Amino acid sequence: PLPGRRGSVGLVNLGNTCYLNSAVQCLAHTLPLTRYFLAHRLAEDLNPSSPLGSGGRVARAYERLVKEMWFGEARVCNPQALKAAVTRFSPPSLLAMPSTTPTSSWSSSWTSSTRT
Repeated sequence: PLPGRRGSVGLVNLGNTCYLNSAVQCLAHTLPLTRYFLAHRLAEDLNPSSPLGSGGRVARAYERLVKEMWFGEARVCNPQALKAAVTRFSPPSLLAMPSTTPTSSWSSSWTSSTRT
């Protein structure tokens, strides 16, 4: 097991990144996955020449963030590099999330549909 307080850090909200941060927290606390990234084995499994991927950029950004979360001294980590990599290599429709403000039409319609 990974000892102590390691991994128990917050992530900076970079403006509507709460969903990304939640996913990162879940993944970072999935110990088999985290052990894999902390064991420096990522380079063995990357296929940077694949035309279908990001050239390993998303995986490497995640690896750096996980290492910072588990071995860094900060109580809050900044996921900016991971956000930038995900944004760069994701289809625009994946990143087009509705606003979570109470005045948005999505929120209003969701609230109305749940009042049954």
